[in-house]
Amino acid sequence: MMKSKAVWWTTGIFAVLGLATDGLEGFTMLGISGFVVAWAVVKYKAYMTPERRQEIKARRVAKKEAHKGQKSLLTKMVESQVQAENRKASIQRTKLKEKMKCPRCGSKNIQLAGQHRKGFSVGKAVGGAALTGGIGALAGFAGKQTKKSDWVCLDCGRSFTIK
Repeated sequence: MMKSKAVWWTTGIFAVLGLATDGLEGFTMLGISGFVVAWAVVKYKAYMTPERRQEIKARRVAKKEAHKGQKSLLTKMVESQVQAENRKASIQRTKLKEKMKCPRCGSKNIQLAGQHRKGFSVGKAVGGAALTGGIGALAGFAGKQTKKSDWVCLDCGRSFTIK
């Protein structure tokens, strides 16, 4: 049997509360429950020595450090998709650049200056607001790229737009 005063006090308090609420049955049930709870607390305190707490803390820190540099599967998938799209866009620019030349001097030494984007879309804003509330109205700014692009000739410095 346990010799801890805390266990016996807790058992007694739970038993008296049980007696006050449900009579003899409550006295028995809450008395046993109080004993079990107090016994578990005493055993836990005996188990959790300062050395064991430090060991558990060290394990948690080591586990965090091990996972720190790892990326989730979703992050990896998104990154690979973005890389694939960038590669595809780069290939398209290269093919387009091989065909193009400066309208002034005829040089093929040209560089992409920027892509055009469509502006605010009321339809997208209304749809976004209907689906997600007020913040969805920002969906109207989600324009898509057009086929227009600005180019600069590196030889003569002329800038021109290709449709």
